[in-house]
Amino acid sequence: MSQQQSYSEYFYLTITQDSEQDVQQIIEQYHFDQMCGYEAWNKGQISDDGTHQFQQMCIRFDVDDCQDDAQQLFHWFTRLKHNTSILQISPDFNCTLHLVTHDVNTQGAGFHLNIDLLRELSELNARFHLHGHLDQDDGHDYPYAKPIATIEESRPCSEYAYFCIWSKLPAKELQQLFPELTFEVGFDQGLKLETKRQLKHRNSLLKLCSRLNRETVKLNEHISDVLEQLQPYQSTLQQLFFNPQYSLGISATGHVENPHHRLVSAANIQQLFALGLSLDVDYYFA
Repeated sequence: MSQQQSYSEYFYLTITQDSEQDVQQIIEQYHFDQMCGYEAWNKGQISDDGTHQFQQMCIRFDVDDCQDDAQQLFHWFTRLKHNTSILQISPDFNCTLHLVTHDVNTQGAGFHLNIDLLRELSELNARFHLHGHLDQDDGHDYPYAKPIATIEESRPCSEYAYFCIWSKLPAKELQQLFPELTFEVGFDQGLKLETKRQLKHRNSLLKLCSRLNRETVKLNEHISDVLEQLQPYQSTLQQLFFNPQYSLGISATGHVENPHHRLVSAANIQQLFALGLSLDVDYYFA
């Protein structure tokens, strides 16, 4: 890619399988040739420029320019389902939506998966993969390919995920909705407990953090741990989703390496959707 002068991002979708099956047969079987902007490679194939060899059979779809517009991304998925037979694809294939970001400072770009997008990914049994870069060359011309010659940079990182719930109710009343869980109280009707400062808003905020090691464990495992804690309260969360008094979701933050690659599994995406929880991730480069 050419040198980035400002923040940029793009999406692409991959369908992969670790097999010797001919990729052209897959394209014809599921009518993927009805979509514009796709490329396909067999396992073991070398890229045209001779720099990468594919470790899996891979089909890559370039998603329309959907920067800052979840609705455009939703429309692209609608066309994909209408024009192809992707909903009938064998579960032996991995379907992954990738987001590649390029940043201009140490505040890395995160992402937000709202309920509509979680529904689309759940329907496709798809994963979500974030690739965050501070430099200009992201290497994503050849997904699921191993660089023949590369130098990788290693940086320390620390990250965690947490469930948060906002409401105008007192913090004590919010905690009573989840009697067996231990929350951190961020605000109690606008009162910041750490400083005893009364803020302009009158909302309460509770946080339930992942219990895993923040220096060694990556995003998907942190999300799994938070979801595990919330699972006994599935019916409560589903009721709160339809109540405008409450705002709730799972967030994640941390200082991460350049480049960083974070995968959210299909199972976690489906569980987030089932619980009515959006996912918001905000990263910084270490």
